[in-house]
Amino acid sequence: DQASPFPASVILKLISKIAGTNFILFRILIFAFIAICATPLMMKLKQLYGLNGLLLFLLICAASVYNVLVYATEIKHYGIETAGVFIFLYWFLIYLEDPDKAFALRRLWVPLLGIAMGFSTLLLVPAFFLFVLVDSVFQLENKRPVSLKSKPGRYAVGFGLMALETGVLYM
Repeated sequence: DQASPFPASVILKLISKIAGTNFILFRILIFAFIAICATPLMMKLKQLYGLNGLLLFLLICAASVYNVLVYATEIKHYGIETAGVFIFLYWFLIYLEDPDKAFALRRLWVPLLGIAMGFSTLLLVPAFFLFVLVDSVFQLENKRPVSLKSKPGRYAVGFGLMALETGVLYM
């Protein structure tokens, strides 16, 4: 059996203290935790893109609904890993908006927490750096950064989020 990452163990211990022996409540609390962790991502997408951002969020959720529902019903750390992916995706949007702001010391805890919440979330790191490489090449060719409001920028956001979401699909 796989051991839980430390942050996931702490969260699961807290949930078990609240739920006690009520396994249904335990599962509901894991699902609620995932939803809470997904909320900043939804709000950031809405802030950047309005209704289209909410639709993109629904697409991301649809891509991972099977895993979220399965992992939220297991009394293991996999649901916590799914929450970590949503946290990392939120930080990824901050990166797309302003890389300097994303790597500011006061924000670096966000991706680190997302990655630390599970072993499978480590898959996000190579996907992120692959996206940064592709984005850098694209910016070099155009000699200017791509605006998140432009059509290529919106496609980049969609592509980037879907590439990172692959981490969830292969947990």
